[in-house]
Amino acid sequence: MTVVKRSINVSLNKWRRHIFLLNIIILSLIWLLPSNVLAEEKVNNYPLGLNYEVFRDSSGAVTIDDILSGKYNDEFVNSDSKYPYFGYTNDTVWLKLEKELIGDNFNELTWLEYYNRLEVIEAYFVKSNHTYEVQEGGLNNLGDREINFRSMLFQFDPTDIETIYIKLIGEKFPVTVLSQLYSYEGLIESIKDNKFSSGFFYGFIGSLVLYNLFLYFSLRERVYVYYIFYLISFMLLQLFMNGLDLEYLGEYLPVWFIADNVDFSSLLLCVAMVMFGQEFLETKKILPKLHITLSFFSRLSLLMLLFFWLIPDRILNLSAPLLALIISILLWISALRVMQKGNRTARLYLLGWSILLVSIILQALSFLGIISFRAIYFDVIPQVAACLESLLLSLALVDKINILKRQREEAQELYTEQLVKEDKMKDDFLFRTSHELKTPLHGIINISQALIEDDDNKKEQLEK
Repeated sequence: MTVVKRSINVSLNKWRRHIFLLNIIILSLIWLLPSNVLAEEKVNNYPLGLNYEVFRDSSGAVTIDDILSGKYNDEFVNSDSKYPYFGYTNDTVWLKLEKELIGDNFNELTWLEYYNRLEVIEAYFVKSNHTYEVQEGGLNNLGDREINFRSMLFQFDPTDIETIYIKLIGEKFPVTVLSQLYSYEGLIESIKDNKFSSGFFYGFIGSLVLYNLFLYFSLRERVYVYYIFYLISFMLLQLFMNGLDLEYLGEYLPVWFIADNVDFSSLLLCVAMVMFGQEFLETKKILPKLHITLSFFSRLSLLMLLFFWLIPDRILNLSAPLLALIISILLWISALRVMQKGNRTARLYLLGWSILLVSIILQALSFLGIISFRAIYFDVIPQVAACLESLLLSLALVDKINILKRQREEAQELYTEQLVKEDKMKDDFLFRTSHELKTPLHGIINISQALIEDDDNKKEQLEK
């Protein structure tokens, strides 16, 4: 039994060293990533946020012909943000891009990418003779796309284009503008970099899921099930945020699901975070009040998850990131309190959660409109933070399992010692009892023998 336990501890220590080495490899790979993978502005592309002129049509009745007539020229104002944000609005937002603002590079740019999800995205490419070509995008036109991609792509011939107009209508989404022009080489480079970073992230998280699944079947610890649930939930959220659902399943998924899948996966992640945090930190035993608070927000998230199709989109889109922010902060406080109470396994959890918390806070504040939108908040930062946090949590789990094994061994030793003491006490009791019963039993036996002998003597006398 002792040999088996030692072998388990040795194997866990080996796994710990392997994870540490893997951590070094991950950091090295991230450091060696091409600079354009980690930058918001990639090579051979042209971000457009500051080059737009914006017109908000509150009536929703203005057409492209009305705009080309010059009737609304004075209504367009220059954009003052790299990522214009209009929030939830019933207005139709028109964006105007003049060729002269781009300069000579315009003739090399042949692709327009619009990243954000909206029901209606229409691009009008106006030529010098005031004729135009229209291309329709958005969630309502996913089946008409020529290229299945994570965002909306519009191809055009720049040689005779003077102005580009983009019409945006968001019914269920906040209207956010993240768009850029690409050359053919720039688009290929962007796709290649995106596939590399996405494949690296999902492959790494997927390998951690398999590794922890193996540990669960080996050790049968429930905390591994919750950790696997958490990893899958986070991977699912990142998959939807990166637009991979649009790229691979956009033609088959209903629009209502595409519209709400980010909120759905956010609520699922909230439930997973609480389940794993409560089990790992043992909040029910150590921090009962915080445990009850976390359970309340977890049940609220689960309730919204079960009935999310009944909740108005604006409420759902605000509630999901707000719940994620509150739960993340509560879990961070719980880890800090548990660590202060002397639980050493909470240290790595606190460190890993601090890294991810920064990413979640940035995303939540950006969703809520408190800070300005940045593409890097939803692309690079979450992936790097999740990789580091997952490694640290895996190390924390190994440390926790080692402590649990040690506690069980100590409990087993105490139990064995108690059994030995009880056996000794039982032997002493039986010895003393038998000794105390031995003397009266001998007396009874002697009396019985005397009576028998006396009875035999009387029979002999009677016979004589």
